[in-house]
Amino acid sequence: MKVFNYDKIIRIELILIIILLIVYFIIDINDPKIKNLELEIHDLQIELNKTKNELNNTRNNLEKLNSKVQNLKISLVNDMSSMRHLGSEQQSLILSEIWKQAKQYKINPAFLYAVLWNESRFRNDVIHKPVYVKALKKKIQALGMGGIVWDFWKDRLKANTSLKSKKDLKDWKKNIEGTAYILSYLKSLPKVSNTKNKYESASSRYYGKYHANYVNKTMSKFTELTS
Repeated sequence: MKVFNYDKIIRIELILIIILLIVYFIIDINDPKIKNLELEIHDLQIELNKTKNELNNTRNNLEKLNSKVQNLKISLVNDMSSMRHLGSEQQSLILSEIWKQAKQYKINPAFLYAVLWNESRFRNDVIHKPVYVKALKKKIQALGMGGIVWDFWKDRLKANTSLKSKKDLKDWKKNIEGTAYILSYLKSLPKVSNTKNKYESASSRYYGKYHANYVNKTMSKFTELTS
């Protein structure tokens, strides 16, 4: 993302105004051209004030955003510390990957965290119970930390992520990546009618159908982390 140097812009505008003022005082002030110059100086001053206000608003918004991000990071670290089946290094690595993939696929890291927590408590070797899926006409088994059903998601995952085979789900980093992509995709879909918001809708779709217990657990954790 391109970052504009607002301070530099303001300095340039000030220099231009000073130059125009000097010119204004050393030449004939009754000249019509000088009158026009006077108007130009006035317009530049207005533009300068506008730029200053925009810069202040941008700075304030960035400060608020940074504060929210820091609070969320602290919230996730505190919650992860309760996962006593994981060592401190594992916890740190998993959190780092969650932030990385959440940024990559533009999904709230707290929502990604909540789904991974609900699916496996961050265990990539968890064994999910096989279930029969009518659409696929067979029993399927979710895999890994995010409980991903390869048979259902393989085409999209191959096309949009680094996952290229079912074996990739055994790699915990790739499993988190796949989960982040799926959640981002599901959140982009129209909201499910009996859900309150896009996150609840994505949670419902992720499970495969509306399951109150699953959705409530996920959303409860998400709310806890973001409140």
